[in-house]
Amino acid sequence: MLKMKSFNLAKLLLATLTLLVSIPNPGMAAPNICEELGNHRYTNFRDEGPGKRRRGYVCFVVRDNPNLKGVLTLKHLNNRGNWDIVVGTGFDPVAKKVYEPISYQNNRGSVNELVWLPGTSNREYVVVAFPNSNTPSDACLVFHRVDYYGIAGQALGEALIKAGIRYVSGGNNLSQKDKAQSDRIIGAGLSVLSRNNLADVGYDVVLNEISIQLSNLFGTDSWMLDFGVSYFGNYVKESGKFLFDPNMKCT
Repeated sequence: MLKMKSFNLAKLLLATLTLLVSIPNPGMAAPNICEELGNHRYTNFRDEGPGKRRRGYVCFVVRDNPNLKGVLTLKHLNNRGNWDIVVGTGFDPVAKKVYEPISYQNNRGSVNELVWLPGTSNREYVVVAFPNSNTPSDACLVFHRVDYYGIAGQALGEALIKAGIRYVSGGNNLSQKDKAQSDRIIGAGLSVLSRNNLADVGYDVVLNEISIQLSNLFGTDSWMLDFGVSYFGNYVKESGKFLFDPNMKCT
């Protein structure tokens, strides 16, 4: 009887350990289900519609970078259906729940999606794309990184040249006052980007709103305005390269 109880207890402990191991960790991605997507890589997928879906979603793992801004672009390849995207620190494939999702409002219909990663660490993020319509459709997910420090240096150099000032364009050579002003400019531009979905409103609309915002802050005759417009013009252009450039295709 004692041996039987010990055997049953051992089985119970083993079952409990197996269950604990199988439960997804909310802080981790799901590597056995979600494929890794590297820098300047893309993947195509298709939704056959209700009743023909294998899982109802596709998922991928991308890595953030504190020195480069990661950008995810979800493209509707045949202008049909409605694919949406959620990005977070972890994913439970059973409950179909994304943990700690990045704040983002998906577009309606077949309008493309564009999401920026935080750019604050080397953390992994799980990306879940899913069809939100009954129409069969094809889509593509692209991941690439943007060197926003390089863009800032280039923009600063252009702005200072326009102002007729001899200054090295590297950020480390800026005075504390210039750094503070640059932070204000970038903060103002990012606030505009956070209010608009770049894939929905487009390059010209966003850049025009940023120009107006910076003009209200610094006036129209200022190197800070030149810097801001140049910086965000290139920032938006590089971030949306798979949206705006017709030669950038998922093929």
